[in-house]
Amino acid sequence: MPAIKFVKALFIVAVVCICTAVFCADVQAQCAMCRAAVQNASNGAELIRRLNLGILVLLAPPAAMFCGIFGAVYRYRNTDGNEGDKN
Repeated sequence: MPAIKFVKALFIVAVVCICTAVFCADVQAQCAMCRAAVQNASNGAELIRRLNLGILVLLAPPAAMFCGIFGAVYRYRNTDGNEGDKN
């Protein structure tokens, strides 16, 4: 039974991710000040693209740490030996 719940949860997450990727609007991953400063540059489009990439690169370590901590907590959530009721 737990395997079915896992597959169902995985399916729901996959559907949400696909819907988000397909139906999301074009967003700007910059603050207003950064965008205004970059737009006045001579090669503004290239600078904006690089700034967006830099923002995504800086986002990766905190996301990886969150996923790692969450995964460890989920994996070792029941280390005291109590398996619950098995009637």
